[in-house]
Amino acid sequence: MEEKDCPVESFKPEDDKKSTPPEIAVADEPFPFFCLLCYADALDWLLMVSGTIGSFVHGMAPAMSYYILGKAVDMFGDNIGNREAIVHQLTKLLPYMWSLAIITLPAGMIEITCWMYTSQRQMTRMQRAYLGSVLSQDVGAFDTDLTTANIMAGTTNHMSVIKDAIGEKVSVCML
Repeated sequence: MEEKDCPVESFKPEDDKKSTPPEIAVADEPFPFFCLLCYADALDWLLMVSGTIGSFVHGMAPAMSYYILGKAVDMFGDNIGNREAIVHQLTKLLPYMWSLAIITLPAGMIEITCWMYTSQRQMTRMQRAYLGSVLSQDVGAFDTDLTTANIMAGTTNHMSVIKDAIGEKVSVCML
């Protein structure tokens, strides 16, 4: 998916009728999910794949910890009244618990780091494209339709929502 495939139109005011600001005109139509990623380059795709793998491993941790907990409860039930047997059986589970903890922590860190970094990189590209689109307008557009408030709202509010969608929502959805 490329930038030209996304339904983001540049703002061109019309002379004979009052035009709507760009954020109102674009907000009326739905924005496709995959167009969120249209500003991604090869490094961003690598980061997203790494983040997805980290999310998959991080998401498996609760299920694996419940499995280990179930094994521990079975060991307690099988060895009721025999303290040494319980301790002996639980020491067999300790390597599994430690390996789960050692694997889950870096996987969660990789997940969050990769998705947040790629969202920041893509948002920077979006801001540059938005600024380039704004600066390519006629000078008359700045007198009537485009104000400093509209430009700042477009670069901060809308872009931060997109950054949150890429960085946090997609990674949590993968979990």
